[in-house]
This record gives sequence, C-alpha cells and structure tokens, in this order.
Amino acid sequence: MLEPLASVTTDWLTAVGGVGAFAATVTLAVIGWRQIAGITEQTREARDAARAQLLPIVFAHGIGPGALGPNDAFDLSEGEVGFPYHLANEGTGVALNIRHGVEVDGEDYEFGDGMHVGVLKAGEQAPEFDPQAGSASYPPWVVRLTIESLPEDWRAAPRSYWVKFSSVFGERYETRNSADPTVASVLRRLDDTDASIVR
Repeated sequence: MLEPLASVTTDWLTAVGGVGAFAATVTLAVIGWRQIAGITEQTREARDAARAQLLPIVFAHGIGPGALGPNDAFDLSEGEVGFPYHLANEGTGVALNIRHGVEVDGEDYEFGDGMHVGVLKAGEQAPEFDPQAGSASYPPWVVRLTIESLPEDWRAAPRSYWVKFSSVFGERYETRNSADPTVASVLRRLDDTDASIVR
C-alpha cells in the first residue's frame, strides 16, 4: 500500500505545483501590466507637462489703423490699403512655420501670398517693436490690399490680426488679436483639418 500512497502524493504535488506556477505567472502578468500602465501614464503626464512649459503663443499686434496709399513708409501705391503689424512670441516655447495676416470684416488675408516666418523664439518679436515710440526697428509686416477688395466702410469694419504656427511637438495653433482693445484675444489649437485653411 505504500506505493499507491506515494504515487497519489506525487501526482497531487505535481498538480498543486502546476496550479501554483500558473497562479504565480498570472499574478506576475497582472503586476507587470499594472506597472506598464503606470509607466505609460507617467510618460504621458511628463510629456503633457513639457508641452505646457514649451507652448509658444504668437500674437500679431496691429500698428495703428490701416494706411491708405500712396504711403512710402508702408510701400503702398495709389488705391492700396495696408494693415501694418508686428509679431511677438509671448509664450515659453519656440514657434515654427508662422503664417500671419489680417481679418477684415470676417475675411482673412494672408501676408505675402503664403510667405512665412520659419522660427520665433520665446520672447522674440519680429520686427522688434518699441511701444513707447510706436515704431519698429525695421519695416513692419504689412498686408497690402486694393481698396476695391475691401468693404466700402473698411475703416469701421471689425479687424483682427491672426497667426497660425506650430510648436516643437508638431501641434498647430492659431491666435486672433482684435484691433478693438475691448475684445479678448483668442488662442486655439487646430486639428489636422484646420491647419492649412487660409482664405
């Protein structure tokens, strides 16, 4: 009788050992899964914190009202209207691929038919602007339009200056800064479908 008892005990121990090994494997897999999920969440939080610390915020600030040509200071011919402004990165990160222009009466007009500024560092202005003197270190950006392309009451029409730019993380943003100081400026993140839309 000793042999069957030893055989049952060995089989029983093998079964218990197999179940124990399975339970240990499942437990380690669950612990590993939780650790991976925790690391993934920590990585996401660290990336979001870096994005918040390196967010560029570029505004276009108008310089006076629109100018009517002829005007040598803004290189305007007879029958042209110019809207001068300067750019300022008021955020903490580098701005890339900066497109800019003016919105007059709900219609966007881009500077230079798609010309853009490649880079604007945090705190940098283009051109440098002295608010006390009311002048730039070199000629400001000017969107030039024919007077026929504008509404008849263009001087009284709502006007804002817009900028579209990317962060170093590839995210696209847009700001709109009204010529009316009582209207709040707007910063919004663009999705992939918005990023290239300029009328």
